Amino acid sequence: AFQAPAELGGVVPAGATFELPVTVHNRGRAGWSSEGQIPVFASYHLFQLDGATRSVTAFDNARTPLGAYLAPGSSRLVRVRVTAPATPGEYELDLDLVHEARCWFAEYGGSSSTVRLRVIAAA
Repeated sequence: AFQAPAELGGVVPAGATFELPVTVHNRGRAGWSSEGQIPVFASYHLFQLDGATRSVTAFDNARTPLGAYLAPGSSRLVRVRVTAPATPGEYELDLDLVHEARCWFAEYGGSSSTVRLRVIAAA
């Protein structure tokens, strides 16, 4: 349930931490909270690109809280914290929601968003 603007991504220094503003839509019948016993967070999977090959670099990454309770039918802008890989190259981030100790939303039909990054050597 992500919507990331097409212009997100771009060029970032290796190892840099930055935020990606994305809109999270709750199209389900249950509310989401980043608090409690089984919280919901925004996160991402990182893939390195090499020609036509896309390989997993880091599947399980930092969690970003959604903010206040997100009721069914609601949307909210969330700034997902991302750390660029240490190795320069071409990458893709698949932004997704994770229901801790249960699942990643995309595994059960939830929509995710992909953002392309070019990582350059840090100055």
